[in-house]
Amino acid sequence: MFFKFKKTIKKIVVTSSCESEGKSTVTSNLAITLAQRGYKTLILDANMRNPGIQEIFNVYSKQKGLSDILRGECVFSEALIKGPVDNLDLIISGTSTLTPVELIASHSMINFLNTLEDMYEYIIIDTPPVLMVTDAQILSKYADGTLLVVASGQTDKDALKKQRSK
Repeated sequence: MFFKFKKTIKKIVVTSSCESEGKSTVTSNLAITLAQRGYKTLILDANMRNPGIQEIFNVYSKQKGLSDILRGECVFSEALIKGPVDNLDLIISGTSTLTPVELIASHSMINFLNTLEDMYEYIIIDTPPVLMVTDAQILSKYADGTLLVVASGQTDKDALKKQRSK
């Protein structure tokens, strides 16, 4: 097993305190590493305000994704994108929405994550910065663990302390 924890960790939220600290890069690298080790892995781009996964994987930005699934405008299989390595799948953020936090906090999101848990060994969830909006905090309640990305020499220590208290 790659991770050795007492509790099984399947759903991991990746966030940071501020923008441009490398959340999407860390999400992608972690997911690729898990997939290359043979684990069925999904990257879920839940950053509906400023998505980064589609850029990293060079995916057409108008592709259906998470927001479309949660609004009932498409099904999982229509939004699923095969990743660049075996065992890796992607769901991008989807069609833009004015109310991403409502979608993320919905029962549809909880049900969707529960469904995914039966399909994947790891679900890596890319989120907006925790100090900017509440999305990461909400998603952390549904996840088994949260990974806080900190940019060396760049992250404001006061912002990091503020995030830690949340």
